[in-house]
Amino acid sequence: MALLEERRRLGNHALGYRRSGDLFEHSEMTSIYYTHDMRDFLSRPVNFGSFLFRKINSGAFSPYGYTTAGRSVAAGVELLERSTNRYRKPSFGIEGVTCSDDHAYAIHERVLDKKAFCQLLHFKKELIAKSELTPYWEPTKQPKVLIVAPYSGHYATLLRDTVRALLPDNDVYITDWENARDVPLVAGHFNLEDYIQYLMDFSKIIGHDYHMVAVCQPAVPVLAMTALLAAHDSPYQPRSITLMGGPIDTRINPTKVNTLSKEKPNEWFKRAVIARVPHYYPGALRSVCPGFLMLQGFMSLNLDAHLGSHHRLFEHLIKGDADSADSHRSFYDEYRAVLDLPSHYFLDSVRAAFQEHLLPRGEMFWKGERVNTHAIRNTALMTVEGEKDDISGVGQTRASHDICPNIPSHKRQHHLQPGVGHYGVFNGKRWRQSTAPLVSEFIYNNDPISDFGKKPRARRQVQTAAAKVFVPTTTPIPVTDDEAPPKVTQKKEAPASRISSSKGSQKTGSTRSQDKDTKRKTSSKETRTPTKAATPIAPTASPVEPAPHETASLPKQNTPSSLTPKRTQPSALSSRTAAPTSQSQIGASQEMLSKKKVAERAKNLTKKLSHLRESVLSATASKIKRRKKDAS
Repeated sequence: MALLEERRRLGNHALGYRRSGDLFEHSEMTSIYYTHDMRDFLSRPVNFGSFLFRKINSGAFSPYGYTTAGRSVAAGVELLERSTNRYRKPSFGIEGVTCSDDHAYAIHERVLDKKAFCQLLHFKKELIAKSELTPYWEPTKQPKVLIVAPYSGHYATLLRDTVRALLPDNDVYITDWENARDVPLVAGHFNLEDYIQYLMDFSKIIGHDYHMVAVCQPAVPVLAMTALLAAHDSPYQPRSITLMGGPIDTRINPTKVNTLSKEKPNEWFKRAVIARVPHYYPGALRSVCPGFLMLQGFMSLNLDAHLGSHHRLFEHLIKGDADSADSHRSFYDEYRAVLDLPSHYFLDSVRAAFQEHLLPRGEMFWKGERVNTHAIRNTALMTVEGEKDDISGVGQTRASHDICPNIPSHKRQHHLQPGVGHYGVFNGKRWRQSTAPLVSEFIYNNDPISDFGKKPRARRQVQTAAAKVFVPTTTPIPVTDDEAPPKVTQKKEAPASRISSSKGSQKTGSTRSQDKDTKRKTSSKETRTPTKAATPIAPTASPVEPAPHETASLPKQNTPSSLTPKRTQPSALSSRTAAPTSQSQIGASQEMLSKKKVAERAKNLTKKLSHLRESVLSATASKIKRRKKDAS
């Protein structure tokens, strides 16, 4: 009765359908949804039996578990258990972090705003341990970063590694999307326009001077939201946006996903993908794209890789490799936890991004207003792509630089991560070591109020190649060797002993020792100057050179040879082929080697200290949670 009254009050269109006949529109896919749930229900006894059998045979007191045959049976039973398991929404599980000021902080998840289809999470930091290196502590500000998680079949916890890598240097927020089957029908429908409206509302809650990081699918709505705010000169424009593996222009290097979405019409997706939520869920009768269909589509792209991964899990369990088995479990527990998508939002995203390419063509509208990306001027733009991305091809995300021509060149940056696929763009070892430091530094350089250390901690610890500053293809800027500043070096002065000495004069023992000391000092000064990497340096002001026709009439000037710029020969330590020619240079080289050993020992010591801090942090965070549970 309550549902019928709410339907009369809001109208059929607000509830997601326009006439009563639409309730039976997706009957074929709805029957598949019921069949899928029935299979899960019937497989629960098998799942529970395999779980008990695995626990009994793999226990410490089971002698059968120490044999090869026992481990093989236990491994096969675990694969059966995992294939019949139903994966729920996992938690982020981030209890603490060591920030760039070397202090330890506990992480608390706070819900700042809760809507029907999404909630805004804030990872709030609380100081729990001070560092011995920097015992002083002051409440400082970090750049506010909103991570827009993809609403494409997985939960926001898929970006756990992304959040953990950005937490030490930033104040992190994230969009936590809800499962559409758990949203009641009275909440209304949800489409792409509502998605952009959610982002605008969240930006007002976070406040001014914030940054946005869009991973995969939300690259299109984030760029559209930024263009709309820039067109109205809103004070809530983001300082920078980072688009990672997003389908901005899928006409460039189309993948299998792009080709399928382009070839099939929108009516085919309505008939073959959309289903009604079964009646025993909170969102009964809502039209959705089921999550298990999305998971099957994801796994079919790399089916051989997934089968090989499960075969390797079987081998790891037989060999007793617990670390490799745990990494496999943690990945697939997250990867196989899926959610349902609202049908209106799914169809709008397919039509706008993959079929009609509305944003790069300039034909995208939001509530009757045209989205003009040329209005973006004050927001910095960074794009990140993976070399082996099979979902968003190389160049699709970088196309956002071409449709935003009014952004200054010093606020543009592009990074292509070699050797990674779509998942490796925002997760994994290469993300933590190569991409995340560049993203943190880009955010830091475009933030006006950040004072949490001189540089991001990740950038100071990990030495990575500098990201390429993107230059639009419409205005290429050639770079030649003539533009580089010339290397000007002064002429090396001769030692005072050589100038004062004459022919036939003999030196005493004290003067000879002083000459040797001066030679060692000069050689050590030459070898201590490190070779710096090639960085963009502003050229110094140089005098204006005369024209060619004026040089003939100018008189020649006698300039001293010590002031003319000359190239000095490389020292013995700077070239690998040259050998030391004097005893002083040999001593200087030995001194440099000893200093390198000391530096390596210092690096190893800092690594051990960082591991010690992380262990202390996890222990203190767990103690705090236990105390809170006991107190409650």
